[in-house]
This record gives sequence, structure tokens and C-alpha cells, in this order.
Amino acid sequence: MCQCVKDNKKEQTIRKRGSAMAFITKKEQAGNGRQSNFELLRIVCIFLIIAFHYSVHGNQSTIFSSAISANQVVSIVLGSWGLLGVNGFLFISAYFLIAKESRFSTLKLLKLLLQTVFYSLGFVIVLALTGVITVDQQTIVGAVLSPFTGQYWFVTAFCVLYLVHPFLNRIIFGLSTRDLGKLVLVLLGLTVGYKTIYVLAPFGDFDFVVSLYLLMGYLKRTPQNWFERHAVKGFWLTTGGIVLFGILVSVFHDSLSFLNHGQMDRLRFISRYSPLMVLDAVFLFYLFKHFELKENRIINHLSRAGLGVYLFHENPILRLFLWDGWLNIDEVYQAPVLVYLFHFCISVLLLFGAGILVEWIRMRYFEKPLFKQLSTRFADSLSRLDGWMNGCIRAKEDTT
Repeated sequence: MCQCVKDNKKEQTIRKRGSAMAFITKKEQAGNGRQSNFELLRIVCIFLIIAFHYSVHGNQSTIFSSAISANQVVSIVLGSWGLLGVNGFLFISAYFLIAKESRFSTLKLLKLLLQTVFYSLGFVIVLALTGVITVDQQTIVGAVLSPFTGQYWFVTAFCVLYLVHPFLNRIIFGLSTRDLGKLVLVLLGLTVGYKTIYVLAPFGDFDFVVSLYLLMGYLKRTPQNWFERHAVKGFWLTTGGIVLFGILVSVFHDSLSFLNHGQMDRLRFISRYSPLMVLDAVFLFYLFKHFELKENRIINHLSRAGLGVYLFHENPILRLFLWDGWLNIDEVYQAPVLVYLFHFCISVLLLFGAGILVEWIRMRYFEKPLFKQLSTRFADSLSRLDGWMNGCIRAKEDTT
């Protein structure tokens, strides 16, 4: 009888606090170390993102201007499926940030900000010195402020997410599983549902990022959930659905002309916001989560450069010359489908390789020595900033 009372009290305490600690391993809580299965997923995601950019940046002027063709179908299908990489990146980041012990680090945020400025300002300097572009004061200021202005929408949204993630974790671990699920459904309805239909949503992209973060929190609170148990079947079904919708968009694109904000907006039904794409990313995440892979130093080393590859090939100034100029995609788009596919694969591989090389150079000769000095000379200031931020979180915990 006494034991039953103790068990009931324990169960009530867990339900009251909404504690997920009973379901999360110590390794997951800490998020320490690099797990090669997740690092391999990062690499897959960056390849998918490059594929998407190849499709939309290179073919925007011609993709819907002619009759349906094999190249049009290939471009739309590969481009739309490439958006899976964006959601995959968000889920990986969220998975390791969601932990009770997760604490804000000024140094980590500073690394992200300076990494972004390196690419935005670096391209301005290199292209100006080589005579490709002319530079004015506005261009330089815009490059320096690029993490905050949405030049790289993912970076801007993720910086805000990182700032508030400890507080979001309070919500994830503070609510009951049922209430957290209700909150996730409401937010997904306001973001995923809204942005699938309309081109612009009132909250930009941050609301979408927060929705996926809380969705991952709910999934982490419910181990062996339906999505995890049916990851293989679910992935192939949703992937098939994306391919099917891509073909339908190709065939009936004129019927979608009511989305008159631009031709590529007709793809929003298979964009990163669509329910189908979010589900596909969830299933893909679980596929790699259960993929048995020993620690692989090559995979781990390559994955560290993933964000750098994104910042490299998606630079807004480089983009003006890369796709239609140097890669000449608009012309290749008129070639036979096998030539187009070959060019597609080679271009994605070249951009990935070039991005990896540049990022390794940046990490080795810029980031490493710079942050060695910063962490030494400004250790006290950084510690005070971390202490202030984390102190706010602890103070909130003490009052609950």
C-alpha cells in the first residue's frame, strides 16, 4: 500500500511538471559529442539544400515559361524535395538544444554571427578587388549587418531561436505532454497551414522555426511515438507524395496562377512550410536516428562545415553571377534531360566541395586563432554575459 502511494505521487509529480527527463537519455540531455548518424544527416541535408537552390535560382525565368517538359518535372521535383534539407537541419539543431541542462553560450552565438559576416563581407571584398562589382557604403554596411537583416533567412531566424531556446525549453519541460501537444498543433496550424496557402505570413520565418522546435520537443517527450515506429513507411509515402505533387504542379501550373506573387510561389504546396514536407523531415530524422553507424571522423569533419557550405553558395552577391552566369543553368535547362541531370549532379558536387574547402580555411586560419584570443582576453566579460542570461533562466526556475 505504501509503495503504491509512493508510485502515485511520483507519477503525479512527473505529470505536473511535464518532465521529459524520464524519457531522455543522459547523452541526449547533454547533447555532447558528435553522433555520426546525425552528422551524416547534416551532410545529406546540405546536399538537398544545394539541389533546391540549383532548381529555383537557376530556372526561375524559364521553368514555367514553356510547355511541360522532362526537365521541368525534374527541376520541380528535385527542387521541392531539396527543401527537406532545411527542415532536417532545424530538427537536428532542435534535438540537441532541447535539454534541461542546455545553457546559453555567448561564444557560440558570436561564432555564428562572425561566420556569417565572414562570408557576406568576404565576398564583397573579393569581388570588389577583382573588379566584378563596385562597392559603396551601403553594400559594406549591409554585409556587416547580414546576420540581422535576413540576407540569410536561416541564420537570422536561428540566431533569434538560439537566444530564446532556454526559455522555450522551459515550456517544453514545464507543460504536460498533452498541453505541449495542443500548443504544437496550434502553432503548426498558424504557420504550416497558413504559409502553405499564402505567400506571406505576418510573422516572417521565426514563427515557423519556433513551431518546428516545439514539435521536436514534443517528439522528444514521447519516445517510440507513431512517427518513430513508422519512420520507414512514412518516409517513402511522404516522399512519394512530394514527387507526385511536384509532377502535378508541373502539369497544372497554369491553374495555380491565382498565386500571383511570382511563378515560383506556385511551389508553396510543396515548400518547406507544407505539412507534407514537415512530415517527411520528421520521418527522415527518425530514419537517421536509428541508423547504426560507428563514430566516423571523416563524416564528423565534413558535417562541421555544413553551415559554411550554405553561407558560401547562398551568398546574395555571389548568387547574381553563379547560377545563370558561371553555371549557365538557363541554357543547360534547354538541353536533353540526361545532360541536365548530369549538369545538376556535377554542379551540386562542385558547390559542396568548394564550400567545404573555403569553410575549412576559414575555421583553420580565421575562427580558431580569433576565438582563442577572444576566449582568453574577454573570458570574464563572456562569463558575465553567460551568467546574466543563464541566471535569468535559473531565477525563473526557482520561482516555479
